[in-house]
Amino acid sequence: MRADSWVDSDRARRPSARMAIQPLLVSGHRSRRPWLRSVRFRRGHGAVAERTSPPSSAGLGGGRPGRRPPVGTSAAERTVRHGQPSVTQSLRARAEQLRSNPLLTLHGATGGGSDARAEAIRTYAFAVPSDAALDLIQRIASSGVVEIGAGTGYWAALLAARGVDVVAYDPAPAPSSDNHLFAGRQPWYDVRVGDEHAVAAHVDRTLLLVWPTFDEAWPAEAAERYHRRGGRQVIYVGEPAGGLTGDARFHALFGMLEHCFACAYGLLDSPCICGTESIWRQARTMDIPQWEGCEDRLYIFERVDPGLGHVVPNPLQRRRWPWRKGALR
Repeated sequence: MRADSWVDSDRARRPSARMAIQPLLVSGHRSRRPWLRSVRFRRGHGAVAERTSPPSSAGLGGGRPGRRPPVGTSAAERTVRHGQPSVTQSLRARAEQLRSNPLLTLHGATGGGSDARAEAIRTYAFAVPSDAALDLIQRIASSGVVEIGAGTGYWAALLAARGVDVVAYDPAPAPSSDNHLFAGRQPWYDVRVGDEHAVAAHVDRTLLLVWPTFDEAWPAEAAERYHRRGGRQVIYVGEPAGGLTGDARFHALFGMLEHCFACAYGLLDSPCICGTESIWRQARTMDIPQWEGCEDRLYIFERVDPGLGHVVPNPLQRRRWPWRKGALR
């Protein structure tokens, strides 16, 4: 079956009720066809979706067909083992550029307009780091940082330049052809191959999630796995519940959702999060430079022990006749 027919069938199955509360809902199932994942932007601000081709058999960075670099390999190791261009030489050459925070400079020069955002994402990162935000992370992450979904490693590189001990992971780091967002783009940091499972080896560090993928399960899995292993602090850079980062379960784990929209509105394509307990408590927020149409901020969350967090209620189990409770006493 062609990819086009899958897209058409998906559109036919979408319930109309979803469109009525689209600003309030973040669906949370992992796509069964990862090559159809889209680059999503605010409506009216650039492209809404970008279709990608089905995955090829080539490994990361154009290595031997069917072979992927082992999990945890660095850019230098991928260069030697899989014939990539010299990433380490590029990192040294770009170190000077980091001193001026070029993404922040670009944001200021364009006034944060949406026209420049797409190219800024592919070259740098989804979110714009300010000096105040970087200084705050440096101050509170005294034991180092582990970033999951680092992309080009732009945030990691800026933090490392400030002396923070950073370990960054991505399933397909730039310039891997397996990552349609950053394919062929030069990285800013030595991002290792790894996904949400990598947090288990770095629970002594602060977990950093910058614009975790919309409508996918891995951000919630990373937060849960980090919590189970004893992690204490999460820095989340993204939008609040109902935005374009994370899924419903992710926001419920961080106490950012009070209700289950799937049950409240009868939505069939959104997962039920009733009974999900928050395991992180918001300790602080900070404004960062925003692109037009975006609502991202920097959030700092602290650990909540099991049994002490907010549990998302089931709206269908609410007492329908509350006055009867007093009448029966």
